[in-house]
Amino acid sequence: MARPAYAKAAEAKYDATHREQRAIAARERARKQRSENPEAYNEAMRVYRDNEVHAATYRNYCLKKKYGLTSEEYEALLKKQGGVCKICQMPSKSRLRVDHDHKTGKVRGLLCTGCNIGLGQFKDNAAALKAAADYIEKSQTI
Repeated sequence: MARPAYAKAAEAKYDATHREQRAIAARERARKQRSENPEAYNEAMRVYRDNEVHAATYRNYCLKKKYGLTSEEYEALLKKQGGVCKICQMPSKSRLRVDHDHKTGKVRGLLCTGCNIGLGQFKDNAAALKAAADYIEKSQTI
């Protein structure tokens, strides 16, 4: 039996006014489950994330929250780069990572895991990267 429109409206109003309280309660339930049985909690979360539908939803959520990108914008950027890493120009076996400027938040491109980790280790310091490149070039001529 379908619920009457007034009941749906009342529920929507309740949800809107109690959204934060419900979120706090959900976080507390998750914290309790995690502390009581961390192995079972971690396994349940892994199964949830590995589900294709949930994985795509979570990936889209993270793209939007972290970088302000929709999945369509990510795919357009991937196509623009020819499906390869912006630095090494090699295709990746896994999804390319979104590279962004940590100061401005501006997306610079998509990188393979190795290039993304490398940039992270240099903390986006262009001078240090140039010094590293000079070091490698000098060591190859010896």
